[in-house]
Amino acid sequence: MFKFLFRIAIIAIIGLVVYNYIWGNESEKAGSKRILSETKDLFVGIKDLISSEKTKFDAGKYDDALDKIKGVLQKIDRSGNKLNADKKARLELLQKQHLQLQEELKSVENGNSADQAKQKDKIKDEMDQLMKETEALLKEISEE
Repeated sequence: MFKFLFRIAIIAIIGLVVYNYIWGNESEKAGSKRILSETKDLFVGIKDLISSEKTKFDAGKYDDALDKIKGVLQKIDRSGNKLNADKKARLELLQKQHLQLQEELKSVENGNSADQAKQKDKIKDEMDQLMKETEALLKEISEE
C-alpha cells in the first residue's frame, strides 16, 4: 500500500513540474526549470560517484582492509598457544568470515550487476564488523 501511494505521489509531483514547465506562468516555469536542472545535476553526481567508487574498487580499495584484517588474524594465530578453547573457536570463526568476505569481494569484482554498489556497501560493513571483532579478540588475548 505504501509503495502504491509513494508511486502516485512521485507521478503527481512529476506531473505538476511538467505542467508548470509547459503551461505555468513565468515564475512557475522558472521554478520548474530550476527543479529539472537540479535533478539533472543530482543524477550526474550519482553517476560520477558510482564510477569513482568502481574505479577505487577496481584499484583495490577494499583489498587493503582485508589485508589488515588478515594481518591481525595471523598475529592472533601466532599466539595460538595462549588461547583457550573459546578463543580458538572465535579465531577460527573470524578466519572463516575473512575467507568468506574475500570470496564475496572476488564475486562482486567479477560481476557486472546493477546492485554492485549495495553489495560493496554490505561487504564494507561486514569488513568493519570483522575488524572490530578481531581487534576485540586481540585485546582480550593481550590482556591475559
